[in-house]
Amino acid sequence: MFRSLRWRIAIPYLLLILVAMGGLSIYLSDLVRQSHLADLRGKLTAEARLIGDAVGEAAAWDEAGGEFHGLAHHYADLLDARVTFIGADGVVQGDSHADRTEMDNHLRRPEVQEALEGGQGSSTRFSRTVDYEMMYAAVLVGSGGDVRGFARVALPVSQVEAHVARLRRVTLIAAVMASLGAAVLAIVMAE
Repeated sequence: MFRSLRWRIAIPYLLLILVAMGGLSIYLSDLVRQSHLADLRGKLTAEARLIGDAVGEAAAWDEAGGEFHGLAHHYADLLDARVTFIGADGVVQGDSHADRTEMDNHLRRPEVQEALEGGQGSSTRFSRTVDYEMMYAAVLVGSGGDVRGFARVALPVSQVEAHVARLRRVTLIAAVMASLGAAVLAIVMAE
């Protein structure tokens, strides 16, 4: 049966389609993931910038031990994200998801260092405070050229991964359907 001309044409054609669709599925899912992460990074940076602008003149920046606990929770509720206010010395002034007094100095965090150098920064890393991987965006909060502190917004990367997993399933289903259609077409054309 498989020695006939029909199968000698249909089987390589089908294998070619399967390889092409598999490669396309992998490429598209990675492209979608990277695009979604870039969009999320931009969104978090914009939100951090808005928060930084809103609290730039807050008196708590000038007070010793000034706290932003209430503001961190307020903005976190509005954005459905984790919000952190960090003083110019790296001491956490307020955090929506943890007790600021138990948190390490944040001055050396990658996103804070980038913000210190360029006004804004972002990073994706594991958070020891909440025990999962998060994407962070931080902006410099300043007044008249002097650094008052940093506003930082973060979201769990698991949300992005769940979205990408859904897209991968849809892409895989489409690839399987296209492959089945190609297989039928290959068999019909080989007759």
